Amino acid sequence: MARGKYGKADEHYEHAQELIGAASARDELYDKLDALYDQVDAGADDDPESIQRVTMPYATNAVDLVVDLAADMTLTIMVPAAKETDKAIRQADDQEAWLLAWHSANERVQRRNLTADGAWLATMRACCAYKTLFTDALLVDDGEGKKPRSVPVLLQSKDPRHLYWEDGPLGLACLVEVQLRKVREIRRLYPKALAEKDYEDDATVEWLEYWDDKERCYFADGEPVAIKGKVIVPHRYGCVPYAIGVGRQTPRQGAVRRYRPLLASVYSLLQNINTWYTILATAGWGAQTNSWVVFSENEPILNFDPDAVSYLAPD
Repeated sequence: MARGKYGKADEHYEHAQELIGAASARDELYDKLDALYDQVDAGADDDPESIQRVTMPYATNAVDLVVDLAADMTLTIMVPAAKETDKAIRQADDQEAWLLAWHSANERVQRRNLTADGAWLATMRACCAYKTLFTDALLVDDGEGKKPRSVPVLLQSKDPRHLYWEDGPLGLACLVEVQLRKVREIRRLYPKALAEKDYEDDATVEWLEYWDDKERCYFADGEPVAIKGKVIVPHRYGCVPYAIGVGRQTPRQGAVRRYRPLLASVYSLLQNINTWYTILATAGWGAQTNSWVVFSENEPILNFDPDAVSYLAPD
């Protein structure tokens, strides 16, 4: 990005980079825990062929058990009554019913279990994030005005690994979301984006969104995206349209110390378990696989590798 060319958008982009940099330790922790869950051994490619790598599924099974149990639970939404009157209590009950119906409709439209998503994020990230997004495309004009065709306000679960935010005294001050998107998709939705860059349609670039309580702006590969001629767009939500929920929170500062995912406390133990089973598997492979012993007048040669041939004297 040419600094100074886009004014306030430049400031938002610089702010976003500061937030991303400040969360590097958190991202490193999340990536390490993801490798445990995915049963990916980072050092496997560096090992000689004689070592049989083993990655035990304990981390995966523990997280999946939490998610499976949570996905089967009935979601409860509690709205406190504004007053201790019958009317206020009925209004709170109506709001609870509406929110449950809205949540269910979003699950149906998106074909996903949002409760299960939240359980996975709470276990792996110790943090859940959701985004609400109003879209005119879900409204239809029937001649008497616009009415919802489906769910006019989408509820999307977001992975906190790709979110970076700054808290203010009254909640979120701003939030940055980063993801990878296909050039083809970006050009279809925003025809003027990436127009000056020579990318294949199948290429993948960084898509960055900046939101505060008044405005938003998008960046594709570091360049701001103009929407109807505007780089910065007032969104009129009145707040940052994300909700962050934290579990297993400590009073300490910094994301690594403040949020404690389930697997963080057993990371070293699981690594040692994998190492121990790797030793057992390697020893077993070396001891139990086929080998040949040839009695020969040649000089004795002992080779203890699997499938090796060892030469011994006839007597």
